[in-house]
Amino acid sequence: MNLALVKAKNMKGTGAVLSISGAVPGGSGIVLFFTSPPTPDGKAYECRGGGVLLTRLGLTAVEIPLWTIGGHKKMHIDNALAKFKVSASINGIGLKIRF
Repeated sequence: MNLALVKAKNMKGTGAVLSISGAVPGGSGIVLFFTSPPTPDGKAYECRGGGVLLTRLGLTAVEIPLWTIGGHKKMHIDNALAKFKVSASINGIGLKIRF
């Protein structure tokens, strides 16, 4: 159970770091897209900012699910661990296990 919890925390952390660190390239892509001159053919998708924005959208499609799925798994593992309580017995030798 602890290994699964560590994996879920790592997944959630990775998604969060990627999302937060991706804000700078996303912002620069928007600035480049609106400030770069159009190509001689007039095709907007060939602008420098368009490529940055498309790359940013692709990365967002990866990092948001990582963040949300990791958080969802962590919540379920925490709930399962909260239900499992082990306490030492007062009257004798042994453990009491409650579910």
